[in-house]
Amino acid sequence: MPQLFWNPLSVNCLAIGLLSIVLSAFVFRRLYLGSEKQKAVRFVVLLWLCSTFILVLAICQFFSVTAKPDVGNYFLLFSSPVGFLSVASFVAFAFLWGRESSGFDWMFSVLILIFLGLFGFESWISVQRYKELQRGVVEFREVWADIPFSALLLLACIFLTTNLTRVISVQSNLRIGVASLRALKVLATPWRVIPVEQASVRAFFYVSVWPFGTGIAAVLRSYGYLSWAEVDTLSVWFLTFALAGLLVAYLNYVSETSSFSTKLIGMTFVVVLVVLSGISWLVGGIYVQTYSNPNDPTSQTSLHFERQENGAYRMRHAFPEFDANIGTRIRNHDRAVELPFSFPFFQDRFEKFYWHPSGMIGFHSIPRWRDVQFQYGPQPAIFVLAAELEATSHSGIYMRSTEDRVILTWHQFSPAMDLKQDVTFQVTLFRKGDIVFSYDIIPSAIAHDLYEANLGSMMRGIVPGFGEREVVEVDIGSNLPVLAAPGQGIIAPHRYEFLAYLNRVFAPVALYLIASTLLVFALFPRLLRTSITLPLGQLLRGVQSIMAGNLSTKISIVNRDEIGFLSDAFNEMAQSQRDLIRSLERKVAERTAEVAEYASENARLQERNRLSNELHDLVSQNLFSANLIADALPDLILQNSDQVGDALKDIQLFNKNALNEMREVLVDLRTERPEKKSFGSLLRLIIQDVTKQFSTEVNLMIESDTELPDEIDLVFSRIARESLVNASKHSNASAIQVYFDGVGSQALLRVKDNGKGFSPLGVAPRHMGLQIMNERIAAVGGSLDIKSTPTLGTVITAIWIADEN
Repeated sequence: MPQLFWNPLSVNCLAIGLLSIVLSAFVFRRLYLGSEKQKAVRFVVLLWLCSTFILVLAICQFFSVTAKPDVGNYFLLFSSPVGFLSVASFVAFAFLWGRESSGFDWMFSVLILIFLGLFGFESWISVQRYKELQRGVVEFREVWADIPFSALLLLACIFLTTNLTRVISVQSNLRIGVASLRALKVLATPWRVIPVEQASVRAFFYVSVWPFGTGIAAVLRSYGYLSWAEVDTLSVWFLTFALAGLLVAYLNYVSETSSFSTKLIGMTFVVVLVVLSGISWLVGGIYVQTYSNPNDPTSQTSLHFERQENGAYRMRHAFPEFDANIGTRIRNHDRAVELPFSFPFFQDRFEKFYWHPSGMIGFHSIPRWRDVQFQYGPQPAIFVLAAELEATSHSGIYMRSTEDRVILTWHQFSPAMDLKQDVTFQVTLFRKGDIVFSYDIIPSAIAHDLYEANLGSMMRGIVPGFGEREVVEVDIGSNLPVLAAPGQGIIAPHRYEFLAYLNRVFAPVALYLIASTLLVFALFPRLLRTSITLPLGQLLRGVQSIMAGNLSTKISIVNRDEIGFLSDAFNEMAQSQRDLIRSLERKVAERTAEVAEYASENARLQERNRLSNELHDLVSQNLFSANLIADALPDLILQNSDQVGDALKDIQLFNKNALNEMREVLVDLRTERPEKKSFGSLLRLIIQDVTKQFSTEVNLMIESDTELPDEIDLVFSRIARESLVNASKHSNASAIQVYFDGVGSQALLRVKDNGKGFSPLGVAPRHMGLQIMNERIAAVGGSLDIKSTPTLGTVITAIWIADEN
């Protein structure tokens, strides 16, 4: 496990890691339990991948800012590929959000190909940087390499805006252009209350804006508009807010079955992490400003590195040896200095060296800040001050050389953190290999910075070449002199002393952050159980019981709070419902009695109408005929007395028929028919009876015969008799055709005559025969069709088809 130095950045990375762990675990649990709807699984899988990659990114970022640079730089190499995978997962999530699965999608396939290409590119960059790092050289990403990140995050915003437009267009039935304007208005007004599906897209849009800001910050840093410190701070906070927003958006809009307590715990967890992270930054700023390291270089001091015969070095304090004769100013721009002698340094000898304006010397090239922070750089080097210095009009690098020594002086430079101060110091290289650091003017305290290590004095000492380098880290204030082994460098790591100082402050903060997380998920649910979960559960069960119809349910009131008020309100509502139902039951009973009475009266009315129809069909025709003959009998007696006897016989016959038919009606009222016949047989009897009375020629055709249900049998027989009597008596028909076709569930009866016909619209109201036939057939679910034209005869068709329902 590498040595860790806790600081505000590492606390933020820890918060990001904890957020991603919670989100990833929560999403994975829901996928494992199958809690999501089938069509939403792919979105949740992408969300889980995004949160998991962010977790890996947080781990890489954490070690890059918390471990020593010789370890942290290796983790930093993986940050870009892993960060790209998290961005790609979220872009795919944004693209697919709200879309129905429709098989092959060429746009999504193109997007995947772009992801693969960019991931391969990021991986190639990381491999090349790793190779350079193996040589001790730290290479940063090129300026343009950050542009794809920003472009992808912008693409996520565009996808979410497009999906919001589509949702608004479908829900509000608007054209795309109008829906686009509505979508922009929704995004610009986060306080507006909108439908859930629109709100979910808007929430994830806001989530995507934060990492998009990170990409923009990275591009601005590449072009020099922002410093590393500003970008690191913005990136960490943007990622924190993005992940917190992602968790909140998921709890509120994606997981339809998330309980209230789960949402409350999740949001509490987010608030705790964000607040503690913010407090760590406030505390960090205060502690950084008050930091003072007694081991930092001070005025009128010297350090002596004595070279031993075996090539090892002994580091000790020395009497102040600053040489006021600083020589001449160096004006060469390549910063190379030729030595007047061959200078032995560790196991090598050098003829020249390269100076850096901030108090560093390299023997192969000019030292770079990015390199010296990683295992002190790739080359043999001397670090006299190693702090960022700014040149003024009086500043300069001066050199004086003699036969046995070379003196290099940094004269009147200013610390980058405080330009009002002056810094003057020098290094002396002796022919025999000794090295002396002398400090003439050094501010009382050189300020250190959390983000940019080179703003304060990073280190003092000497290191050999990078290959098999070993370094002894010493505390100048306590363990000098120190003798290193041959080939070992000696370094006073002031930067690590500063980080150790911050670690004493922020290690407890990190532990408190972890403990707070455990308390939120372990203790908070128990606290919620008593005050919220149990009362809400009782309220929910009571409401479900009431909705199921158990209105006698009474919800117990645990606490006199909002939930207790709701419980009391539901109890009152249930009591009101019970009272209302009792009142309704009483009124229903009263209305039922009234309806029963009305039904009885209606039944009597229907029976009267039926008897009226029966009497008309079976009796009134005979009585009517007998009445006509009786009316004509006086005239007949006077005019033709020979026909009186025949007329009296007809009257007798009609009266007898009426009496028989009345007897049949009474029999139908008391008993059912003694035997069941096919309708064809019954139809033949009816035709036989009618032809006896009227001597009309009737032609019968039966397509298929069947036994009809009793009520259908009765209705069809009445229609047949009525039609034949009307055709024979009133239409003066000489020929009648009767057609019947029936099976068990349907029947058709057609009566066609060649009589004088009539106009159906001109039938007098007192002639009730046609009306009664229509009422009879309609009562059994059949239909009656009457077609008649004066002088052209009449066709009456009755159709019945059984209702399968």
